[in-house]
Amino acid sequence: MSGRRGTARDKTTARGEATRQLLLDEGGRLFARKGYDGVSTRDIAAASGVNLASIAYHFGGKAGLYHAVLEDIFENMERAGRPLVATALAGVADARGDADELARVTWRFVHDFLAWSLGNSRNFWAVDFLQREVMRGSDTMERFYASVVGPVYEAGSELCAAAHNGVLSHEERALRGHALVSMCMGFVRGQRVVLKRTGWETFTPQRVAVTARGVADAALRMLGLPPVDPAFVEMVECGGIAEERA
Repeated sequence: MSGRRGTARDKTTARGEATRQLLLDEGGRLFARKGYDGVSTRDIAAASGVNLASIAYHFGGKAGLYHAVLEDIFENMERAGRPLVATALAGVADARGDADELARVTWRFVHDFLAWSLGNSRNFWAVDFLQREVMRGSDTMERFYASVVGPVYEAGSELCAAAHNGVLSHEERALRGHALVSMCMGFVRGQRVVLKRTGWETFTPQRVAVTARGVADAALRMLGLPPVDPAFVEMVECGGIAEERA
């Protein structure tokens, strides 16, 4: 009997978690499109297909849901950003100035940045949500800069400095790193423009791969690094596919 009660509790918990995540996703989409004041709890409940009381039950209300969406975005981006930055910095150290190795490290940094950003459909609205937060000038954006944005741009600066044998001034290092990362961010923030210009309806895995490969190749040319070997490209892209399947 206790086993059956345990199974019932597990199912109830799973349904509750599914409802909570659904509210985060649908609430996030609406907040990103209309802003906090332009969305009601009824709008969110209707879009999620759940009872209005579910919002109060899981988040305490609209303000609690909005904060939870922001925290969820931060956690997802921090989870993706940490290994991206760590791999790039370790790669720069291991390359010891070797141009071919730096090219592979840079190519992978740009490729993995875009593969995750464009390959995760949730990021499509999360970027709009964060842009609204930037315009609001909220304190939470300082935390986002410190934990995600700053480290990614710093990794870009390290790659640029290494590509120029460490002879860049502090200002040049910062500006070139900004240019490298902004090259990627332009595709993330401008996803709708990319889709319109290419005639694509959405980013399929194949289209994400084409985009990431093209931008990574352009980054190498910008830094004056040699092209990477096709076998390396295949290894990186197959690794990404394997991770998605896992």
